[in-house]
Formats: sequence, C-alpha cells, structure tokens
Amino acid sequence: AVQTDNEQPITFMATVPMEGVKAGEVFLTPPPPGYASTFPQVEAPIGRWKDGLCDCFNYGCCHAQLWLSFLCPEIAMGQVMQRMRLTWLGGLVESHSRVDTFKTVLIIVVCYNVFSAAM
Repeated sequence: AVQTDNEQPITFMATVPMEGVKAGEVFLTPPPPGYASTFPQVEAPIGRWKDGLCDCFNYGCCHAQLWLSFLCPEIAMGQVMQRMRLTWLGGLVESHSRVDTFKTVLIIVVCYNVFSAAM
C-alpha cells in the first residue's frame, strides 16, 4: 500500500528491482494506470532544456542566486539539495523529518575557508 500525506492509501502491483527490496527500503515505480494525484505535477520538457543558455539573467544581473552560484557554488548546491530533501551526503530524507542540509553545508564551507586561510 502506498500512502502520501493527504491521500488515502492505495494498493497496486509493482515490479520489484532485480536486486530485490528489503523491509523499510524505498524504491520508485510509476503510478498505476488511472491514478490521479492531488499534488501539482511538474511539467518537465522531454528532449530539450527547460531554460535557454542565458536565461539565468532573466531576473537581472544582480540576482542573489546568480551571484551565489558564481562565487560559492557549494552553498548554492546546499540550497538545491535541501529543496530536494537530500542530506549533505546526498541521502534521501524521510518526508516527516526536518532537513538542515543548507545549514550543514554552510558551516562546512565557512569552516573550510577559515581553516584554509589560517594555514
């Protein structure tokens, strides 16, 4: 049975990966035919990029995320990882757990820079 935060559990047949699945493991499978989620779906393009090469300037050349990505990509990556609900090591976080990936990456980057400058 599969249950999301706001929906009733549903039961359907799924093909298990070749290596098998242990109790408590999570694996991805396409939804069953006719399943309609109440969550908004992302319209990701297939076979092409969503944005153009210079679309990073859509919000102006002074946009904070643009400069953060150029000057400190590790911290920008920490923000993206937190939004994707990943830990600082890249593991998936359970939906009910708090994610502190950005804070952890920020502390690591600051400590690295301070200790590198001190050497």
